[in-house]
Parts: sequence; C-alpha cells; structure tokens
Amino acid sequence: KAEALRYGGSGSPVTGPNRAISPFSLERQGVILTGRFQEVKQGHLMFKPDRAESLKAAKAGHDKIVGMIRDFANTLDAEEQFPSEKPEAEWEVSNQSLLTDPGVLSLDAEEAGITNILWACGWASDLKWLQVDQTETNSEFDL
Repeated sequence: KAEALRYGGSGSPVTGPNRAISPFSLERQGVILTGRFQEVKQGHLMFKPDRAESLKAAKAGHDKIVGMIRDFANTLDAEEQFPSEKPEAEWEVSNQSLLTDPGVLSLDAEEAGITNILWACGWASDLKWLQVDQTETNSEFDL
C-alpha cells in the first residue's frame, strides 16, 4: 500500500507536507474522480459526463501557471542561478482514460460503502498577500 502512494517507484511522495496536490495524485491514491454532481435519482448520485473536460482544464491551468513562472524567471538577471526544473509527479497523468472517459455517471453510495465525499466547488484567487514591486496592469491575477 505504501508503495502505491509513491510515484513510479522513485521514492518521492505524491502528496505530503509542502507538496502539490492534484486530482491526478488523488486518483492514484484511490480517490474516485467524477464529473460535476447533478442530482440524486432513485437513491443514486448522478454526475455530469464532464470529468475529462474538467481535468483537462485543471491540467492546462497548472501548465499555464508553470509557464508564467518560467517566463518570469527567464527575465531575471542572467547571473541568478536557478535549479533546473523537475517534472511534478503530482501532475503526471498516468491514467490517460481520465482525459477521455466521462467516468462514473451513477453511483449507489450505500451499496458502494461510501462514507466520505470530497466536494470541490471552486474558489477565487486572492493574491493580495504577495508583496511585489510591480504588476502588469493587464494581468489575469489582480494584486
């Protein structure tokens, strides 16, 4: 079981203190990822078939932020030494069907023995805590 929580046998934990958590790392730990919850129908939880699109959007958002950080780092003084980037195991998509298959569309929670549900309903960015000297006026992140 402990080895299942590690990525590719590399010994690096998929989640933990000061580590990123992604839907892909949670799926590797046994979390069932579904599309958006739709309704309860005859005792079954019903989900929209939008899991793949949501996960693709999450991955694209992550990749965009990493790219923005990389682009910014490239504008800094050339004498600064930055360690080379390492792939983030948390965002590795080892199960490609997550990006193509709609996943579970109907689930009988009692029959499945479900005792916990993680409900992600979105969030808004608030980066006011960052203390920076300048920001772009057309930035998607208003500080």
